[in-house]
Amino acid sequence: MTRQIRLLTKLSLYGMFGFNEFRHTRDGKKKLRFCLMGALWVLLILMLAGYVGLTSYGLTSIGMGYFVPAVLGMLVSLVTFFFTMTKAGPMLFDQRSYEKQVALPVEAKSIIVSRFLSMYLTDMMLGLVVMLPGMAVYGILQHPGLTFYLYGVLSVLFLPLLPLTLASMLGALI
Repeated sequence: MTRQIRLLTKLSLYGMFGFNEFRHTRDGKKKLRFCLMGALWVLLILMLAGYVGLTSYGLTSIGMGYFVPAVLGMLVSLVTFFFTMTKAGPMLFDQRSYEKQVALPVEAKSIIVSRFLSMYLTDMMLGLVVMLPGMAVYGILQHPGLTFYLYGVLSVLFLPLLPLTLASMLGALI
């Protein structure tokens, strides 16, 4: 069952980010469009990381550095909630892809778990983009202990879970 979940999650992530279509298309315009969209996404990710890093720097420079971990946690939760709410309905309840996957020799539980796992992995990547620059700036300027980094790693792993659950329920209602 874990092999099925891993393969379905991999396929879901490839489809979500368009890797399969990019790899197998022969149309030059589509490849160029994918490359330009990838460059745009990289630019947006760098901008988000820069804003978070500068916010952390600003808070520590005015003497409010002790708020940085709380602000980062709140920011990860809000960003995860917003993006999960917008993609929960199409990702979890897409009937066409479910009908395609049910025909495969996999269990229905594997399909459901793989959908939630792919949403969790995308939310965790988004959380990393928010947490890493802020934690790096805070670590350089405040010199916290080793427990800060341990809690930071744990928060990156577990912070997206509650907003993921709440946004999935809200997305199901919508």
